[in-house]
Amino acid sequence: MRFVKYWVQLGMGVGVLAGMLMSAQAEPVEFCDGEYITSDLVNCTGRNLEYEDSKLNISYKSLMGLLESASEKEQLKQAQRAWISFRDKSCDFTTRELAGGSMHTMVYNSCLTDRTYQRRIELDQEVESILSSQ
Repeated sequence: MRFVKYWVQLGMGVGVLAGMLMSAQAEPVEFCDGEYITSDLVNCTGRNLEYEDSKLNISYKSLMGLLESASEKEQLKQAQRAWISFRDKSCDFTTRELAGGSMHTMVYNSCLTDRTYQRRIELDQEVESILSSQ
């Protein structure tokens, strides 16, 4: 029974990962589909997360620099902190079936990367909105 559960979880993990890796990204960082060893996949998805996180930080700083009032800056800071908590908890929930398994970290990294990419797009849209209204 444990053997069957393992293969079901493995299949689910591969399906979730495939969906996340194929989600629309304007700038593919590194496709991990050529990696076959779990540790390589974990490292690859980790690099993708680091890249997307660095891009998010640039977008955040750009938006912060355009905000004029201390109140707006504080609102953005609080929103970003809340979003980080939401992102992490959302990915915890999404990958709960894989917890403790060898694919968990890889799928979790992919989830974080996808959510981080989406947030970066939101912040970039805010930047564009401010710049177009000036």
